[in-house]
Amino acid sequence: MQSDLAEVIFKYLIIIALVALVFLLGVSGFMFYQDKYSEFLIQIHAISGIMLVTTSFIHAYIKKKKIKKLTSEFANALRGKKVELECNTTRFIEALKDIRVNELSRQFNADVARILNDSNIKVKSKSQTLQEICKANDEKMFYLFVVLMEGIFKSDKTKHKYNTN
Repeated sequence: MQSDLAEVIFKYLIIIALVALVFLLGVSGFMFYQDKYSEFLIQIHAISGIMLVTTSFIHAYIKKKKIKKLTSEFANALRGKKVELECNTTRFIEALKDIRVNELSRQFNADVARILNDSNIKVKSKSQTLQEICKANDEKMFYLFVVLMEGIFKSDKTKHKYNTN
């Protein structure tokens, strides 16, 4: 948990640094454009430029998986192959959004309606699809999946609280 917090803070600081450095470069460049030169301004511009390049490399390293995926998709586009920009989460949601509660219950051997109702997500009928439940409860689809997975797999530890048997 502590490392997750540190990672979030680190990533946030990298983004803030990138924005601040671009701003400093823009302001100092604009001052140069207006023929306002000074030793201090030149130093700020040079230091900001070096720090921007360094921070950009750090940011690229952090996002290396996304860059690799985008590069692969770009190569596919150049070769005329199918391009899939959807992330795995989107593909997951698309695959399951039209599945009915009773079908999910059967597949997971768990009472999906009860799991959702226990988590304050109202299910009116077991013939509802997950998409219909999301709209009725004003919830995001991914949240429903998280609740379901927690309910199904945590119930394994509590002797199948939501088992359909």
